[in-house]
Amino acid sequence: MSKIGFCTLFFIFLLAGAGKAHAQKSATFTSLEEALRNPEKVQVLNLGGQDLTALPAEVGKCRNLRKLILQGNKLTTLPAEIAQLTQLQELDLYDNKFKEMPLAVASLRTLKRLDIGKNRFREIPATILALDSLEKLYAYSNRIKRLTPDITRLKRLKELRLGGGLRLFWNGNKIKSLPANIGELKALEELHLPDNQLRTLPASFANLKKLQYLELLHNRFKRVPAEVLALDSLRYLSIWNRHFGEKHKEEVGSRLPRTRVMYEPNFEGNFTALYVGMMQGKYTTAHLGVARAFKKDFILVGMGLLGGYQFQTQAYTVRAGMWVNFLPTLGLSMVHYGRLGAERGYATGFAPEIGVGKGMWRIFYSYTWAWGGFKDFNRHAVQAQWLIRF
Repeated sequence: MSKIGFCTLFFIFLLAGAGKAHAQKSATFTSLEEALRNPEKVQVLNLGGQDLTALPAEVGKCRNLRKLILQGNKLTTLPAEIAQLTQLQELDLYDNKFKEMPLAVASLRTLKRLDIGKNRFREIPATILALDSLEKLYAYSNRIKRLTPDITRLKRLKELRLGGGLRLFWNGNKIKSLPANIGELKALEELHLPDNQLRTLPASFANLKKLQYLELLHNRFKRVPAEVLALDSLRYLSIWNRHFGEKHKEEVGSRLPRTRVMYEPNFEGNFTALYVGMMQGKYTTAHLGVARAFKKDFILVGMGLLGGYQFQTQAYTVRAGMWVNFLPTLGLSMVHYGRLGAERGYATGFAPEIGVGKGMWRIFYSYTWAWGGFKDFNRHAVQAQWLIRF
């Protein structure tokens, strides 16, 4: 081939590659209005993070749509026209406000990947269980407490994510047991179950012969379950080490020689705890209450409500606050003091806090600004507080 002919051929390849790249780019849209100008060309529609409260019915005109991203909106339902997306393979509904899944979703028979994470589902919707082409289902950080036995209708499911999720103000998933027939998910390769309340696994779990990745962090197993040790296919296992002991770890290593086992030594996740404390300033005060917190790595963020008794003045206190422990501790509490009886009086204010704290404990100094008729309270005080998990 002559040099000119080679250059000409090379130039043609460049033009073809540029045309293909332009076609791929033109197939992706971030505006439904723009997509509807040529709806037959739309393959990827990304409407994530646009504060949508409703998805327009016109989305059904994008008949060749392969991927629809709706994460980070405020959606509670989908239009019936979603059923017209007969080529859809991926649907991302992460971080919305769904409590129920619209019936029209059951018509998406080509759907392979569905993300319903960080919504408000209390169970896997029956609508989803009709999606017999589904291979990946992400349902982490919802409010699921029970996994239905009908989950095994998803015969092609390869990846299932049901992690609890780090939620401070309300619980995420809190699954206490798996259905007895879980072993019927024969195609399952990845199973993620962190931050739940599992103590045991059903016998059929040992039938998951294709399972390669298993995440059991921050559950309540006292040892690696025997059903897990029967999985020769397993290549990665992570589990919260609740004093398993070296002998048990050696047994796990001998039973799963080709598995990388990660033993997490510390609890992580969200939890509810008994909240106790002592305050010492001009007066001594004992506190007792409840707290909601989550822990990740070396950081703990919490919020609590405390009732207290101030001994010398025979007064009561109420404190509600938030704090963060990351070796230093910083916090802010709203406070109310009161004394009943003949010398009745009240005061209300707030108190910033600074000190040292790690994990479940903290020691800190606080200064209280409060206004009212009651004056006999600690303006300056040193406090020690502990969390005791339920």
